Amino acid sequence: SEDGNITFLAGSALGGGSAVNWHCSLDPSHQVRREWAEKYGLDWAAGDGMAAALDAVHEAFAVHTQGVEHSPPNAAFLRGCQRLGYPVEVAPQQGFPARPGDGGLCGLGYKGGARQGVAGCVLQDAAATGKFRFLTEAKVEHVLVEDGRAVGVVGVHRGRPFRVSAHIVVSSAGAFQTPLLLRRSGLKNDNIGRNLRIHPVSMIRGVFPKPMKMWEGAPMTVVSRVAEDLDGKGYGVKLELPLGHPVLLASTLNWRGDPMELKRAALQSENAMVMLVLCRDEGSGQVDGDEQRLPRVRYVLKASDKDHIVQGLLHSARIMVAAGATEIVWADSELPPFIVGDKGVAGKDFEAWLAMLKGLGIQFGKSGIASAHQMGTCRLAATPGL
Repeated sequence: SEDGNITFLAGSALGGGSAVNWHCSLDPSHQVRREWAEKYGLDWAAGDGMAAALDAVHEAFAVHTQGVEHSPPNAAFLRGCQRLGYPVEVAPQQGFPARPGDGGLCGLGYKGGARQGVAGCVLQDAAATGKFRFLTEAKVEHVLVEDGRAVGVVGVHRGRPFRVSAHIVVSSAGAFQTPLLLRRSGLKNDNIGRNLRIHPVSMIRGVFPKPMKMWEGAPMTVVSRVAEDLDGKGYGVKLELPLGHPVLLASTLNWRGDPMELKRAALQSENAMVMLVLCRDEGSGQVDGDEQRLPRVRYVLKASDKDHIVQGLLHSARIMVAAGATEIVWADSELPPFIVGDKGVAGKDFEAWLAMLKGLGIQFGKSGIASAHQMGTCRLAATPGL
């Protein structure tokens, strides 16, 4: 973000989000669908139209919950929730995630196509017709508009200009680039680039006696909704696990001034697991373009969203201790690591540590806030004013 407080994970690839995600495929909640219908006039979102669309996506992406094999971190997450009596479930999976013998690192892609995604269904079907051409590494300059209708695009493909004419033009350049493209194409609606939602995340780390190897297996096969609705309107947090590539694990380490402590923590990566506290944000930001046509993102966390993230962090710490963690670490360097004692979640020292975390709260530049979901800058609505 422009103020340096939020780290964004975003990528560009054939297949878009379905190519760079972590397999987990959750339907929008009934509160989200009702809000779309009531606040933005999209009546179909709360009814059979949306249900039919979701069914079609499930079929195309081979979304399933049967036969899902949990990696050690996901098994620990499941175990911790069950011991605490927290609601927990198998996260529906896109395609066919890693199985023994796949070589791990499934979050870095499958050459064999097991991820499925858009490239393994609708784009593949289109290619099979012989009438569909893919231009990867293409930069679209603007959309061609005639008599108020989009009729094609012009751009540059590997240094050469191109033009495509079409009856229908679909922009899928993501929440950062699509607003810039629409403005270059002459659209003037004030909502373009505004209403950015990012599902802000903070991560908390647990160290276990046995290897976790978060970089192997399907990364996100369990989800807990224990704090999903904290305000009665469907705003809160989901608890999940990310792909734990060692580089990502290193980003969760805090600097407390002792290089040996940092080295010790880095060497624990094989035995570490990281939990994501993913917030459905009520606040919003905006995206603007600079003179180089690059996106500039402005986003400030709302107080209620900060509170929801903290509540999720407290639940996550309890889950990992209940699952057998021996040490818990959070991003803020003011908070010392917690070494788990014999009483686990029932210990007074643990409650005191949680109270310290809650007291610190989400602070600028200290809480490890990140985002892998960016949306809302070209939102649907029944009228242009919405």
